[in-house]
Amino acid sequence: MNSVLNAKKATLGIVAAAALGFGGWTAWSEWSAAAKDRLPAGIVSTNGRIEAATVDVASEVAGRVVDIAVREGDRVASGQEVARLDPLSARAEIERSGAEAERARQAVTVAEAMLAAQEAELTFARQEFDRTAALADLDVGSHRAHQQSQQALTAAEAGLASRTAGVAEAVAAVRAAEAALESARIALARTEIAAPVAGTVLYRLIETGAVIPAGGRIVTLLDLDDVTMTVFLPAGDAGRLVLGDEARVILDALPETVLPMTVSFVSPDAQFTPKTVETDAERERLMFRVELRAPADLDERLGGRPVSGLRGVAYLRTDPGAGWPERLATSDATAGAATE
Repeated sequence: MNSVLNAKKATLGIVAAAALGFGGWTAWSEWSAAAKDRLPAGIVSTNGRIEAATVDVASEVAGRVVDIAVREGDRVASGQEVARLDPLSARAEIERSGAEAERARQAVTVAEAMLAAQEAELTFARQEFDRTAALADLDVGSHRAHQQSQQALTAAEAGLASRTAGVAEAVAAVRAAEAALESARIALARTEIAAPVAGTVLYRLIETGAVIPAGGRIVTLLDLDDVTMTVFLPAGDAGRLVLGDEARVILDALPETVLPMTVSFVSPDAQFTPKTVETDAERERLMFRVELRAPADLDERLGGRPVSGLRGVAYLRTDPGAGWPERLATSDATAGAATE
């Protein structure tokens, strides 16, 4: 009986020791994890959401949409055709403007010919004036004829000035007609609507067959070259940030990837933080908005994942001399360190 009790006591002792050991190991693991997550002095963290700037692709001319080449979610390159308008009206305007330009050029030819004729008439009037003046001096010709030749000379000079102005007016009409023709050609080119930036189609706002005015929006793009994350910090931390300094971001969707960003803006005005960013207690305090700008190759770093709307944690340096801990080292920093 004693031996059985002793065996039970020994078993209980082993179990108790094991439990104590497991509890100690668990406590040590939690302490190690907490120590690992602890940030060094000069670095603070906050959360936010990545947002890409939106760009509306609109038509510069009025017309009927005959084709839309993209759908929501499509990736487009800068300069890629997004939609086309019916070009018939623009082509007819080119024909009309071309005819007007040709008529204006013909008017210049006529005006120059009339100017040449007026110059010849002026030459003859001067010769006649000189001849009658000479005869009048010799008392061979009448003074009346001399006065008439003088009047003819004055009229010829006035006619020359008028014809010269007519040529200038005709030349100006040619320039105006050619400008109208060029405007018509530009309007035709604008019936092919291209994406002004590279990005992702967020909204397709109309469908084929719609008639839109000048300025009518067709699609909305997310600009992949203008991506930022907005975060909020208390005054004590925001006031120590340096514009242009680097930051680090870890997205919830990519916990193993550390993205480099840059501090691009610190608001001079305090404000309440959005409900989607901070806790109820923190929202009661005034915070400062800080904008982080993403690198140009963020889309590549994310492996084609949707850029806008991803949430994550941002790490910023309130001390520019503070070093980043190893877990916040980016691939760029690692490569640079390896090179050195």
